[in-house]
Amino acid sequence: MAVGTDTGAAGDLDGDPSAQAWNYADAGCTPGGAAGQAGRITAATGGSYTSGLSPADVVTTLVELIKTAVTSIGNVHLTPTGGTAEFVGSISPAGGYGPLPGDSEHVLTFELTWRGTRPCGREAQEFTGSIDVVADGVVVATKPVRVTVPGCRFHYPVAFVCGPQKAGDECLTVAPGHYATVATLYNPTSCPVVIEKRFAPVAINGDVVAREPRVAKVRPFAKIVLRPGEVTIDDCCALREAVGGFDSVIGLLDIVANGPLDVTVTTTVAGGCSSRDGHDEGEAEGDKRASCCPPAISTRSVEPRMAP
Repeated sequence: MAVGTDTGAAGDLDGDPSAQAWNYADAGCTPGGAAGQAGRITAATGGSYTSGLSPADVVTTLVELIKTAVTSIGNVHLTPTGGTAEFVGSISPAGGYGPLPGDSEHVLTFELTWRGTRPCGREAQEFTGSIDVVADGVVVATKPVRVTVPGCRFHYPVAFVCGPQKAGDECLTVAPGHYATVATLYNPTSCPVVIEKRFAPVAINGDVVAREPRVAKVRPFAKIVLRPGEVTIDDCCALREAVGGFDSVIGLLDIVANGPLDVTVTTTVAGGCSSRDGHDEGEAEGDKRASCCPPAISTRSVEPRMAP
Protein backbone atom coordinates (compact mmCIF):
# COMPACT_ATOMS: atom_id res chain seq x y z
CA MET A 1 0.00 0.00 0.00
CA ALA A 2 1.49 3.32 -1.08
CA VAL A 3 0.11 6.77 -0.16
CA GLY A 4 1.60 9.97 -1.61
CA THR A 5 1.01 13.54 -0.41
CA ASP A 6 0.77 16.83 -2.34
CA THR A 7 4.06 18.25 -1.07
CA GLY A 8 4.98 19.63 -4.45
CA ALA A 9 7.27 16.87 -5.70
CA ALA A 10 6.66 16.20 -9.37
CA GLY A 11 4.93 12.86 -9.87
CA ASP A 12 4.55 12.26 -6.15
CA LEU A 13 5.85 8.79 -5.20
CA ASP A 14 5.93 7.87 -8.87
CA GLY A 15 8.22 10.80 -9.70
CA ASP A 16 11.72 10.56 -11.13
CA PRO A 17 14.03 9.91 -8.14
CA SER A 18 17.00 11.51 -9.89
CA ALA A 19 15.28 14.76 -10.86
CA GLN A 20 16.12 16.65 -7.63
CA ALA A 21 18.94 14.53 -6.22
CA TRP A 22 21.34 17.44 -5.85
CA ASN A 23 22.88 16.34 -2.57
CA TYR A 24 23.76 12.95 -4.06
CA ALA A 25 25.32 14.54 -7.12
CA ASP A 26 27.29 17.03 -5.03
CA ALA A 27 28.73 14.08 -3.05
CA GLY A 28 29.88 12.44 -6.24
CA CYS A 29 27.12 9.80 -6.32
CA THR A 30 25.05 8.97 -9.38
CA PRO A 31 21.38 8.62 -8.46
CA GLY A 32 19.61 5.49 -9.69
CA GLY A 33 16.03 4.37 -10.17
CA ALA A 34 13.34 5.41 -12.58
CA ALA A 35 9.97 7.09 -12.45
CA GLY A 36 6.91 5.00 -11.55
CA GLN A 37 8.39 3.10 -8.59
CA ALA A 38 5.29 3.24 -6.37
CA GLY A 39 3.03 2.00 -9.15
CA ARG A 40 5.37 -0.84 -10.08
CA ILE A 41 5.80 -2.06 -6.50
CA THR A 42 2.09 -2.03 -5.62
CA ALA A 43 1.15 -3.68 -8.92
CA ALA A 44 3.67 -6.46 -8.38
CA THR A 45 2.45 -7.17 -4.84
CA GLY A 46 -1.29 -6.81 -5.45
CA GLY A 47 -1.46 -3.58 -3.47
CA SER A 48 -2.76 -0.10 -4.17
CA TYR A 49 -1.25 3.33 -4.84
CA THR A 50 -3.03 6.56 -3.85
CA SER A 51 -1.40 9.90 -4.71
CA GLY A 52 -2.02 13.59 -4.21
CA LEU A 53 -3.34 13.50 -0.67
CA SER A 54 -3.20 16.41 1.71
CA PRO A 55 -1.55 15.63 5.06
CA ALA A 56 -4.94 16.03 6.78
CA ASP A 57 -6.44 13.24 4.65
CA VAL A 58 -3.68 10.64 5.13
CA VAL A 59 -5.06 8.92 8.23
CA THR A 60 -8.64 8.76 6.96
CA THR A 61 -7.48 7.43 3.60
CA LEU A 62 -5.29 4.77 5.20
CA VAL A 63 -8.18 3.54 7.36
CA GLU A 64 -10.45 3.17 4.33
CA LEU A 65 -7.75 1.48 2.26
CA ILE A 66 -7.03 -1.04 5.01
CA LYS A 67 -10.73 -1.79 5.52
CA THR A 68 -11.07 -2.40 1.80
CA ALA A 69 -8.02 -4.65 1.73
CA VAL A 70 -9.26 -6.91 4.52
CA THR A 71 -12.90 -7.17 3.46
CA SER A 72 -11.98 -9.98 1.09
CA ILE A 73 -9.47 -12.82 1.20
CA GLY A 74 -8.73 -14.20 -2.22
CA ASN A 75 -7.52 -17.67 -1.25
CA VAL A 76 -6.48 -19.74 1.76
CA HIS A 77 -4.66 -23.02 1.18
CA LEU A 78 -2.17 -25.38 2.83
CA THR A 79 1.39 -25.93 1.68
CA PRO A 80 3.73 -28.68 3.02
CA THR A 81 7.33 -27.58 3.42
CA GLY A 82 10.64 -29.00 4.60
CA GLY A 83 11.72 -32.60 4.94
CA THR A 84 8.21 -33.90 5.66
CA ALA A 85 6.65 -32.59 2.43
CA GLU A 86 7.37 -35.87 0.62
CA PHE A 87 5.13 -37.74 3.07
CA VAL A 88 2.02 -35.69 2.14
CA GLY A 89 0.07 -37.69 -0.41
CA SER A 90 -2.73 -35.20 -0.95
CA ILE A 91 -4.45 -32.14 0.51
CA SER A 92 -8.17 -31.65 0.01
CA PRO A 93 -9.41 -29.27 -1.23
CA ALA A 94 -6.21 -28.96 -3.27
CA GLY A 95 -6.93 -25.38 -4.32
CA GLY A 96 -7.98 -24.23 -0.87
CA TYR A 97 -10.88 -21.86 -0.14
CA GLY A 98 -11.75 -18.44 -1.49
CA PRO A 99 -12.66 -15.75 -2.07
CA LEU A 100 -13.80 -15.24 1.52
CA PRO A 101 -15.26 -12.21 3.33
CA GLY A 102 -12.53 -10.69 5.46
CA ASP A 103 -14.76 -9.24 8.16
CA SER A 104 -16.15 -12.52 9.54
CA GLU A 105 -14.87 -15.73 11.13
CA HIS A 106 -14.35 -18.83 8.99
CA VAL A 107 -13.81 -22.48 9.99
CA LEU A 108 -12.01 -24.15 7.09
CA THR A 109 -11.57 -27.93 7.03
CA PHE A 110 -8.68 -29.55 5.17
CA GLU A 111 -8.04 -33.28 4.83
CA LEU A 112 -4.43 -34.45 4.55
CA THR A 113 -3.46 -37.92 3.38
CA TRP A 114 -0.07 -39.18 4.50
CA ARG A 115 1.99 -41.80 2.69
CA GLY A 116 5.11 -43.82 3.38
CA THR A 117 7.89 -42.98 0.93
CA ARG A 118 11.05 -44.03 2.73
CA PRO A 119 12.19 -47.62 3.30
CA CYS A 120 13.35 -48.42 6.80
CA GLY A 121 17.07 -48.48 7.61
CA ARG A 122 19.15 -50.00 10.36
CA GLU A 123 18.48 -46.88 12.45
CA ALA A 124 15.35 -44.77 12.85
CA GLN A 125 15.09 -41.80 10.47
CA GLU A 126 13.58 -38.47 11.54
CA PHE A 127 12.28 -35.74 9.22
CA THR A 128 11.05 -32.27 10.18
CA GLY A 129 9.00 -29.72 8.30
CA SER A 130 5.69 -27.91 8.53
CA ILE A 131 2.22 -27.45 7.12
CA ASP A 132 1.85 -23.76 6.29
CA VAL A 133 -1.43 -21.85 6.07
CA VAL A 134 -1.09 -19.44 3.15
CA ALA A 135 -3.54 -16.56 2.70
CA ASP A 136 -3.19 -14.54 -0.50
CA GLY A 137 0.43 -15.58 -0.87
CA VAL A 138 1.42 -14.86 2.73
CA VAL A 139 2.15 -17.53 5.38
CA VAL A 140 -0.19 -16.67 8.25
CA ALA A 141 0.19 -19.82 10.38
CA THR A 142 2.48 -22.83 10.61
CA LYS A 143 2.05 -26.31 12.09
CA PRO A 144 5.41 -28.02 12.82
CA VAL A 145 5.53 -31.63 11.65
CA ARG A 146 7.91 -34.44 12.62
CA VAL A 147 7.89 -37.81 10.84
CA THR A 148 9.85 -40.75 12.25
CA VAL A 149 10.53 -43.80 10.08
CA PRO A 150 11.25 -46.67 12.50
CA GLY A 151 14.40 -48.67 12.02
CA CYS A 152 14.16 -52.05 10.33
CA ARG A 153 13.68 -55.17 12.39
CA PHE A 154 14.43 -58.78 11.53
CA HIS A 155 11.30 -60.76 10.62
CA TYR A 156 11.55 -64.55 10.56
CA PRO A 157 8.26 -65.98 9.14
CA VAL A 158 7.65 -69.62 10.03
CA ALA A 159 4.74 -71.72 8.75
CA PHE A 160 3.41 -73.97 11.51
CA VAL A 161 1.44 -77.20 11.06
CA CYS A 162 0.41 -78.92 14.29
CA GLY A 163 -1.69 -81.95 15.18
CA PRO A 164 -3.63 -84.44 13.06
CA GLN A 165 -4.53 -83.23 9.58
CA LYS A 166 -7.30 -85.15 7.86
CA ALA A 167 -8.60 -85.18 4.33
CA GLY A 168 -11.72 -83.03 4.15
CA ASP A 169 -14.76 -83.59 1.97
CA GLU A 170 -14.25 -80.35 0.03
CA CYS A 171 -10.53 -79.62 -0.18
CA LEU A 172 -7.20 -80.97 1.01
CA THR A 173 -5.09 -78.22 2.60
CA VAL A 174 -2.13 -80.41 3.62
CA ALA A 175 -1.52 -84.13 3.21
CA PRO A 176 -3.19 -86.28 5.88
CA GLY A 177 -0.96 -87.17 8.80
CA HIS A 178 0.10 -86.11 12.27
CA TYR A 179 2.27 -82.97 12.20
CA ALA A 180 4.60 -81.24 14.63
CA THR A 181 6.61 -78.04 14.02
CA VAL A 182 9.34 -76.48 16.16
CA ALA A 183 11.27 -73.26 15.58
CA THR A 184 14.68 -73.00 17.27
CA LEU A 185 15.90 -69.48 18.08
CA TYR A 186 19.57 -68.89 18.85
CA ASN A 187 21.32 -65.59 19.61
CA PRO A 188 24.87 -65.84 18.19
CA THR A 189 25.68 -62.17 18.79
CA SER A 190 27.30 -60.39 21.72
CA CYS A 191 24.22 -58.27 22.45
CA PRO A 192 20.80 -59.08 23.91
CA VAL A 193 18.04 -59.37 21.30
CA VAL A 194 14.45 -58.34 22.03
CA ILE A 195 11.99 -60.71 20.34
CA GLU A 196 8.30 -60.18 19.72
CA LYS A 197 6.24 -63.20 18.67
CA ARG A 198 3.20 -62.79 16.43
CA PHE A 199 0.87 -65.50 15.17
CA ALA A 200 -2.04 -65.80 12.73
CA PRO A 201 -3.99 -69.06 12.47
CA VAL A 202 -5.33 -69.91 9.02
CA ALA A 203 -6.93 -73.24 9.95
CA ILE A 204 -8.05 -74.48 13.37
CA ASN A 205 -9.24 -78.04 13.98
CA GLY A 206 -9.68 -78.53 10.24
CA ASP A 207 -11.73 -75.37 9.77
CA VAL A 208 -9.96 -73.05 7.30
CA VAL A 209 -10.53 -69.48 8.46
CA ALA A 210 -8.26 -67.62 6.05
CA ARG A 211 -8.55 -69.12 2.59
CA GLU A 212 -8.38 -66.38 -0.05
CA PRO A 213 -10.23 -64.00 -0.26
CA ARG A 214 -10.51 -64.25 3.54
CA VAL A 215 -7.40 -63.22 5.48
CA ALA A 216 -6.00 -63.46 9.00
CA LYS A 217 -3.92 -60.82 10.75
CA VAL A 218 -0.82 -61.69 12.76
CA ARG A 219 -1.15 -60.57 16.37
CA PRO A 220 1.52 -60.32 19.07
CA PHE A 221 1.21 -62.78 21.94
CA ALA A 222 4.61 -62.88 23.68
CA LYS A 223 7.80 -60.86 24.11
CA ILE A 224 11.15 -62.13 25.38
CA VAL A 225 14.81 -61.13 25.58
CA LEU A 226 17.36 -63.63 24.28
CA ARG A 227 20.80 -62.90 25.70
CA PRO A 228 24.08 -63.72 23.94
CA GLY A 229 24.56 -67.45 23.53
CA GLU A 230 21.03 -68.33 24.63
CA VAL A 231 18.63 -70.59 22.72
CA THR A 232 14.92 -71.26 22.98
CA ILE A 233 12.17 -72.95 20.98
CA ASP A 234 8.62 -72.29 19.88
CA ASP A 235 6.60 -75.42 19.26
CA CYS A 236 2.98 -76.43 18.91
CA CYS A 237 2.51 -76.31 22.69
CA ALA A 238 3.78 -72.71 22.80
CA LEU A 239 1.17 -71.65 20.23
CA ARG A 240 -1.62 -72.45 22.69
CA GLU A 241 -0.70 -69.14 24.33
CA ALA A 242 -1.65 -67.39 21.07
CA VAL A 243 -4.58 -69.52 19.90
CA GLY A 244 -5.88 -71.29 22.99
CA GLY A 245 -6.80 -74.95 23.03
CA PHE A 246 -6.81 -76.83 19.74
CA ASP A 247 -6.44 -80.33 18.34
CA SER A 248 -4.83 -79.12 15.14
CA VAL A 249 -3.75 -75.76 13.74
CA ILE A 250 -2.08 -74.31 10.63
CA GLY A 251 -0.73 -70.77 10.75
CA LEU A 252 2.13 -68.33 10.47
CA LEU A 253 4.48 -67.43 13.30
CA ASP A 254 6.31 -64.14 12.75
CA ILE A 255 9.43 -63.87 14.94
CA VAL A 256 10.32 -60.16 15.07
CA ALA A 257 13.73 -59.26 16.50
CA ASN A 258 15.76 -56.08 16.88
CA GLY A 259 18.93 -58.01 16.06
CA PRO A 260 20.02 -60.99 13.97
CA LEU A 261 19.21 -64.54 15.07
CA ASP A 262 19.84 -68.05 13.82
CA VAL A 263 16.38 -69.54 13.26
CA THR A 264 15.81 -73.11 12.14
CA VAL A 265 12.52 -74.94 11.63
CA THR A 266 12.00 -78.65 12.07
CA THR A 267 8.81 -80.29 10.80
CA THR A 268 7.83 -83.85 11.59
CA VAL A 269 4.96 -85.71 9.90
CA ALA A 270 3.86 -89.30 10.48
CA GLY A 271 1.07 -91.47 9.07
CA GLY A 272 -1.16 -90.64 6.18
CA CYS A 273 -1.23 -94.06 4.40
CA SER A 274 -4.44 -95.37 2.85
CA SER A 275 -5.79 -98.93 2.82
CA ARG A 276 -4.18 -99.47 -0.60
CA ASP A 277 -0.80 -100.12 1.02
CA GLY A 278 -1.19 -103.91 0.75
CA HIS A 279 -1.91 -104.69 4.42
CA ASP A 280 -4.67 -106.99 5.56
CA GLU A 281 -8.01 -105.32 6.04
CA GLY A 282 -8.13 -106.68 9.56
CA GLU A 283 -4.94 -104.94 10.62
CA ALA A 284 -5.40 -101.95 12.90
CA GLU A 285 -5.34 -98.64 11.00
CA GLY A 286 -2.81 -97.10 13.42
CA ASP A 287 -0.46 -100.08 12.98
CA LYS A 288 -0.69 -99.76 9.18
CA ARG A 289 0.28 -96.08 9.26
CA ALA A 290 3.21 -96.70 11.55
CA SER A 291 4.55 -99.61 9.49
CA CYS A 292 4.15 -98.12 6.02
CA CYS A 293 4.88 -94.46 6.73
CA PRO A 294 7.70 -93.88 9.19
CA PRO A 295 7.95 -90.29 10.47
CA ALA A 296 9.50 -87.82 8.01
CA ILE A 297 11.63 -85.05 9.51
CA SER A 298 12.82 -81.96 7.65
CA THR A 299 14.92 -79.04 8.91
CA ARG A 300 15.62 -75.71 7.24
CA SER A 301 17.07 -72.32 8.08
CA VAL A 302 14.88 -69.21 7.95
CA GLU A 303 16.27 -66.11 6.28
CA PRO A 304 15.09 -62.80 7.75
CA ARG A 305 13.04 -60.17 5.98
CA MET A 306 13.83 -56.56 6.89
CA ALA A 307 10.79 -54.44 7.76
CA PRO A 308 9.65 -52.04 10.51
